[in-house]
Amino acid sequence: STSLLPGAGPGWSGILECPCTTRHHVNLSQGTINGRPFHSYCLEGGALQRDNNGICSLATYRGGMQCCVDGDVLLDADQPDHPIDTYFHKLRVYFEEPRPALQNAFRLYWQGGGG
Repeated sequence: STSLLPGAGPGWSGILECPCTTRHHVNLSQGTINGRPFHSYCLEGGALQRDNNGICSLATYRGGMQCCVDGDVLLDADQPDHPIDTYFHKLRVYFEEPRPALQNAFRLYWQGGGG
């Protein structure tokens, strides 16, 4: 399908949009996706609802964060799924007692790559 998101074009991965694929079980009568309750965050009478935005109803919901819950597979049922991998993550935390002169105590360091 074609994405309406800005920047979507050649090389764009639709998985970034968290689609509700054929592996997701949508139950309209119970109002659930994979057994989890669907929550419409559209305000009653708000702009999203007036514009008939697809996120306002489970019947028209095609994807988003409610289809990207931990453990969900974002492939269609006919696409092969690979076994779960195990990986290790090393985290180093630095702590310093706060001082009145310390304005910004938040620091973030990110390093990619393996090894």
